[in-house]
Amino acid sequence: MSRPHARNSRVTMCTRSSSCPSSSSTSRSHEFRQSSTPTSSRPPTRRSAPSARVLPVHARCESDDFLRSCEDSPLGIRQSQVDAAPTLETALVQLEGWLEAQGMLLDAPVAERNFAFAADGPWDLKNFLDAECERKGIRKGAYFDKWVNLKQLFSDFYRVRSCKIHKMLEFQGMTFEGRLHSGIDDSRNIARIAIKMAQDGCVMYLNEGLSRKPKFVSL
Repeated sequence: MSRPHARNSRVTMCTRSSSCPSSSSTSRSHEFRQSSTPTSSRPPTRRSAPSARVLPVHARCESDDFLRSCEDSPLGIRQSQVDAAPTLETALVQLEGWLEAQGMLLDAPVAERNFAFAADGPWDLKNFLDAECERKGIRKGAYFDKWVNLKQLFSDFYRVRSCKIHKMLEFQGMTFEGRLHSGIDDSRNIARIAIKMAQDGCVMYLNEGLSRKPKFVSL
């Protein structure tokens, strides 16, 4: 895939977090998301960044026991946070406004933009965010369609097997900071991995994206 300009490029970490136990029910899957902190290919400077966001569920849970299990989640997300949070659609609009304020949304082709999203594997942007936006009819920016799969890039750069976030940190001589599987903490640790990779000489580039969806025509 295309490689963004390395000199001034910025990488924004993206991860999703579900505050509820895993379930086969579609009404309970990947309903909560948290925004993340942008970083760069160089050591970060102090910048205003989005705070952690917990986005509310729009699918109804039928069991009080299930709702209580959400409250007992090890991820630290409470129902009161969910109730007071903006919707996914609103949060995406707020994120785009923040990107514009930082001068990151320039009138340039996607391949020439000076930032990209990064994630620990394909799931967050390929499976969860894209599917959720399609299911709810929410428009999202084209900058979400291609991203840096940091897990794959880490494996290729260091020539090691694909591994989880805490193992990548251990390989780099660091330890996980925060709460495992918490969206904002995962994002911050992915950012630490990306910064160390850049310091070790790795060039971030778009190595993954959405597959083209088939177009159907009336016969």
